[in-house]
Amino acid sequence: MKHLARHLRAPAKEKLIGNRLGHCPAHLASHLWNTACRLTRTWPWLPARPTIHGNVPHHHHGTPVGNILTTQRRPLIREWDISTPLQVAVGAGDVLEATILLSAGADPDDRSSIWSPTALFIATSAFDLPLVQLLLSHGADANKPVCVEGPEWSVPLMVIAPPGCRPEEFAANGGDAIVQLLIAAGGDINGPPPALRAAISARPLHRLVACASLDTIKVALDAGAELHHTACSQDNFDTPLKIACCYRDADVVQLLLERGADVNESSPSARGPTALQAAFCRNTLSLEVVELLLRHGADINAAPKSGARFTALQAAAQQAGSCVPLVELLLDYGADVNAKPYHKSGLTALQAAAGRTVPCVPLVELLLMYGADVNARPCYSGGLTALQAVAESGHVPIAQLLLEAGADPNAPAAAEDGCDAVETAAIYGRLDMVQLLLDSDAVGDVAGWQLLKPAIKRAAGHGPITKILQRRQEELEAMGFEEVLKLIDRARGG
Repeated sequence: MKHLARHLRAPAKEKLIGNRLGHCPAHLASHLWNTACRLTRTWPWLPARPTIHGNVPHHHHGTPVGNILTTQRRPLIREWDISTPLQVAVGAGDVLEATILLSAGADPDDRSSIWSPTALFIATSAFDLPLVQLLLSHGADANKPVCVEGPEWSVPLMVIAPPGCRPEEFAANGGDAIVQLLIAAGGDINGPPPALRAAISARPLHRLVACASLDTIKVALDAGAELHHTACSQDNFDTPLKIACCYRDADVVQLLLERGADVNESSPSARGPTALQAAFCRNTLSLEVVELLLRHGADINAAPKSGARFTALQAAAQQAGSCVPLVELLLDYGADVNAKPYHKSGLTALQAAAGRTVPCVPLVELLLMYGADVNARPCYSGGLTALQAVAESGHVPIAQLLLEAGADPNAPAAAEDGCDAVETAAIYGRLDMVQLLLDSDAVGDVAGWQLLKPAIKRAAGHGPITKILQRRQEELEAMGFEEVLKLIDRARGG
C-alpha cells in the first residue's frame, strides 16, 4: 500500500505499530516506523512481525533507500541488499538511529544474506568515522566480508581506500583514523583468506600506500602487512613499493625500503614496470624518489616492456621542464645512453630528447657528449630517428646540432608507420626544416626512386613547401641515379 504513512490517521498508525511492532519497546517501534517511512517513502504492507534483528520489508531496488545509498550519502555503495533496520540506519548515516538499535540489542553483524554488506562495511565505505566507532564499540566484526566466496569478496579494510583516492581527501574524510580503528579491532591486513587469493590478488596495503598517511602505513606494517605480495593490476603497479613510487612522496618510499621492500622485484607477468620505471609514470616526477631508489640499488637499465615502454633514461629525456640534472644523475649511475627502444613507438634517449615539444639544446648536447648514437635506427612500428623526431617538433637549432654530429637526413623510416625526415617536416608544415634538410642533401625515397614525391604528397595544403619540393624533385630527376647516390653518400659524411 503506497504512501501508507501519509494517509493513515494517528489512531490507525498506533494500531499498526501495536499489531506489527508490538513486541518492541514503544519508543523504538515508533522510531523504526518514522525511519522506514522517511527513507523509503513507499511502505509495502508488513507481511510479518519484524524485529530489530530481522529484515525491514521494503524493496530496495529503485527506491529512495537505493538512491540515498548510491547518490546522496553513499557514492561508493551499489544497490546491495540493505534490508535490516541497522543497515538502513547506517546507510542513511544516522548515528542516533543506529545507537538506539544497538542499545536495544541489534546484532551489529546482522545482514540479510552473505551478499549483503554488514553495517560496519557500509559505514567504512562511506568514511563515516562516528558510525565506525559506534559499531566497533558494540562488537562489530572487522573481518566479516560482503561475500564469503568468489571475486566479490571484500572486507572493510579493502573498501576503505578506493582506487583514485588522494591522500589529502583520504585524511580529510577520516580514512586514516578508520583504518587504525579497524586494525586495532583485529582487521586482517593481509586478507583475503588463502582460499580466495587466486581470485583476489590485491591486499589492503596495496590500497593504503596510495592514499594513507605515513603513520597509518606504519601501523599496517607493524600489524604484519605483506610487502612482497604482487597483485594483478591493470596499470601493472603490482607491489606496494611500485604504487608508492608512482603516487607518493619519498617518505613513503623510504619507509617501505627500510622495512625490506625489494627495489627490483619483478612482475609475475614480466610486463610490469620496475619500481624505478614506476617512478617515471607519476604526473609530477620526484627527483628525490629517483635518487632514493638508485641509492638502494635499483636496476637503472631495466628494459622497456608493455607495462613501461621506456628505460629510466629514455623516460627522463621526455620529462617536461628542465630535466638535465635528472639525466646527468642517471648517466652518472651508469644508464645506457643507447639502450634499445620499445618495439612500438619507442624512442632512444636522444630520439626522445630531439622530439621534445619544449626543446632543450643542453640536453641533446649532454647525450651526444656521453656517446649517444645520432643515427640509431627507429623502432619497428612508429619509430623515429633523432633527426626525424626533430623534423616533427620543428626546432631548427637542434636539427643543426644533430646534422653537425653526423645525422643522416636520408635515414630510412620505421618499417611500419614511419616517414623519412623531409617527409615528416612536410607533414607538419615546417618550411624552415624542409629547407635545412634539402640543403643537407636530403633526397627522400631512393629505394623506390620516388625521391621527394611522398613528401610532396604529404605537403598538400602547404603551398610554399610544395613548390620547394617540386623544384628539388625536378633537379634530382635531371641529375640521374648515380649523382643522387653521390648526394646520399655525401650526406652520410662519405
